[in-house]
Amino acid sequence: MSRGWFSRKQKPGNNPNSVPDGLWSKCPSCNEISFAKDVERNWQLCPKCDHHHKLRAQARIEITIDEDSFEEFDANVTAVDPLGFPDYADKIARAREKTGMVDSLYTGFARISDQRVVISVADFSFMGGSMGSVVGEKIHRAVERAIEERLPVVMITANGGGARMQEGIYSLMQMAKTSAALARLKSAGLPYLVVLTDPTMAGVYASYAALGDIILAEPGALIGFAGRRVGNQDMGVKLPDDFQTSEFQQRCGMIDAIVHRKELRNTLGRLLRFFAEAPYVPRHANIPRPARPITTPQDFEKPIIELDNLIGELKKVSASPDVRANSPELDKEILKVERQRETTIRQVFANLTPWNKVQMARHPDRPYTLDYLQMLFEEFVELKGDRTNADDPAIVGGVARFGERSVFVLGHQKGRNLKERQLRNFGSARPAGFRKALRIMKMAEQFNKPLLVFVDTPAAEANLPAEEEGISTAIAVCLREMSALTIPIIVAVVGEGGSGGALGIALGDRIVMLEHAVYSVIPPEGCAAILWNDRTRASEAAEALKLTAQHALKFGIVDEILPEPLGGAHRDPEGMAEILRSIFEKHLVELEKLSAEELVNARYAKFCGMGRWVEPELEEESEP
Repeated sequence: MSRGWFSRKQKPGNNPNSVPDGLWSKCPSCNEISFAKDVERNWQLCPKCDHHHKLRAQARIEITIDEDSFEEFDANVTAVDPLGFPDYADKIARAREKTGMVDSLYTGFARISDQRVVISVADFSFMGGSMGSVVGEKIHRAVERAIEERLPVVMITANGGGARMQEGIYSLMQMAKTSAALARLKSAGLPYLVVLTDPTMAGVYASYAALGDIILAEPGALIGFAGRRVGNQDMGVKLPDDFQTSEFQQRCGMIDAIVHRKELRNTLGRLLRFFAEAPYVPRHANIPRPARPITTPQDFEKPIIELDNLIGELKKVSASPDVRANSPELDKEILKVERQRETTIRQVFANLTPWNKVQMARHPDRPYTLDYLQMLFEEFVELKGDRTNADDPAIVGGVARFGERSVFVLGHQKGRNLKERQLRNFGSARPAGFRKALRIMKMAEQFNKPLLVFVDTPAAEANLPAEEEGISTAIAVCLREMSALTIPIIVAVVGEGGSGGALGIALGDRIVMLEHAVYSVIPPEGCAAILWNDRTRASEAAEALKLTAQHALKFGIVDEILPEPLGGAHRDPEGMAEILRSIFEKHLVELEKLSAEELVNARYAKFCGMGRWVEPELEEESEP
């Protein structure tokens, strides 16, 4: 520990400055009164409603880092009074006496889950955590140290005052200073993780606090630019009850995850292990697989379902010892029906029409992206938000561990029930979804990780809000940027590949397609409505569009068709996941041998070669 650092007696549970003064503590959220020591022992959380009270920087460092791993640096960088501002020197002196801090920020080296980092932790107790020249300089130096030693940066904010007014324009310039330093960190390819706590406001939020590669926040934290009072006066509108909270900012696409204080260390550790390619311990030996009964069979599946039900009844009856004793042939009968079911499945699936394939791709029991993420990856941390104005649940993505690799993952997500389907917009991405996808793509490139994509959407959203928010531009930018990514990209069309909504995230080095998936310029119903003014001719349109996996392979659009388990992926999600696992592994091994330039050039050639045209030779004009 560096000289001047707090003693172990100041850890949570013993730090008098980390809890409300007095014997009792009144919660500002539920207004209930609790014994102050109970609040202290409970990580500064309200025992009644779990409200996250403010936490002193010393206590926050103790609960976030590995024990005894903090090494403070730049401890003696001290504020001056550059403007001769009235009472500023006195306020600084009083804040130092009250808090025992030199200024409102600690910086240093530390370990989180045994991963070495540069860490910065702010303290609201020191002049509201406001950012003056000292804060800007210490953050700048911390970033420079991280670049020099090739370390991730973790910053925990607690800044209610934004820029420190008493330092005038010098304070304002710290926004530029810290942002410029972080631009260098980004160029160096080093991860930057931010934890927003209550409060994070004004110039701090408008500079280094909003620039994290991954931004986490505590529940209910006050986060925003101008406060509610300013907002009410300047906007002249009634603000929502949760205005400028963590939850509000996540809905607006600015925060990846809201993390409970007790889970923060583990969450940071998982993320840091991902970026560091550190060894990890799987969550459990056997990853849970989705096991769902077929709830809504397609018409052509009904003979199969009848046999399923018969087998289920026979097995239920055979479970009785009395029945088994009196019916020794029951096991043989069950085996006979099971064989009959297998024969029926093979017959049915050998004669699927293109329209049947569409029905299979849309099957409500078919595994979706989140199912595959659960089955295929030992660790997955979802990242939310487009960092512009929204989070679109129709597209999910994040960081994950695939065997010994760290990867980024991305895909469309539909819903299992009406409420979830509405939340996910039936898998049709809005502009914010494509902006989120692009953000994840660019992060994968920044940290040189492979990108695995799952395609399953009827189409992109097409309505007035989508047009107002720029759906076409969002898709176009994804296409342009994805074509030039310098990392391996593997795309799996696992359900519907509908129009630009699918293609917008599907420019891969390798494109595989499940046996019963479809890929089309337009949904069959839309094609029938446009060409024949009759949506009931969708099955005819499906035939004409040639949208099956077999057609896509023939046309050179996809590289490989993946066989589905007998009866379709929905009958054996685990089996389908294992097939995908082996295919991803095979293609990753091949693609990782190529340089960035070779990847980009091959991808460019791949898509430039798609299409059919003729160009008859021009006849030479005869001379007169």
